[in-house]
Amino acid sequence: MTAADVASSTKISTTLSSLGPKTSWTPLQTDKFEAIWYGDSLNDDACDAIVLYMHGGGFVLGRADSSAEMIVGILSTAKAQHNKTLLGLGLDYKLAPEHKFPSQLHEALAAYEYLTRSGLVASSRIETTREQAFTPSYCGRYGLSVNRDTDTIGADCLSRWAHAYIGTASAKDPMVSPILGDFRGCCPMLIHYGGKEVFEDDIDILCERLKEQQVDVTAVKNPLAPHDTLIMPALYGDMATSGGEIIAAFLAKFA
Repeated sequence: MTAADVASSTKISTTLSSLGPKTSWTPLQTDKFEAIWYGDSLNDDACDAIVLYMHGGGFVLGRADSSAEMIVGILSTAKAQHNKTLLGLGLDYKLAPEHKFPSQLHEALAAYEYLTRSGLVASSRIETTREQAFTPSYCGRYGLSVNRDTDTIGADCLSRWAHAYIGTASAKDPMVSPILGDFRGCCPMLIHYGGKEVFEDDIDILCERLKEQQVDVTAVKNPLAPHDTLIMPALYGDMATSGGEIIAAFLAKFA
């Protein structure tokens, strides 16, 4: 995968996600990571929790601002329906192939540590969200043959993304492939996904493994949804809205 491929894919995803209403954000730059504060987050004098968001794209494409409408919508829903004030910080991690594993993990940890020192909320009130539960190295192994005609992601791009991100690391490393991870003792999780996306079977397996490890996991599958419906509400309408409401309720519950 070349830098030109990444730039082209990012442009397409940004264009699609910008079809809806415009939203605002405020850049944040440190010596260890870059991010954006979503919406009018910083205008709130007090908040119940901070949502640290890592955008999807397999660590090879995408930007935090591409998901601005989705995140601002979730934060607004948490306030309107649950009376919880949530701040949203979106991590703009550096992309592969120029920056390979584990660069993005180091940036995510740096962003989390930044928030713990910010004084905005207690560390127990920092909630992390990820648009895509898998890195491309292991995902799609089962679901591709089932849902390849109902999703926009194919085997060829997954293979390119995997090689671009992993580099010389092993796909069997749990830090590369979360489906192989040990999550015992982890905080409660919500996994929201679609029954028509290529990752469906892999996410099913991940949910079962989390339950086997006695993690408090809430799995919600929309049987008709392909991948990434929430970031394109202009295309997916009620399917995107209902998903955002589910996520907002979960975040508000633990805020």
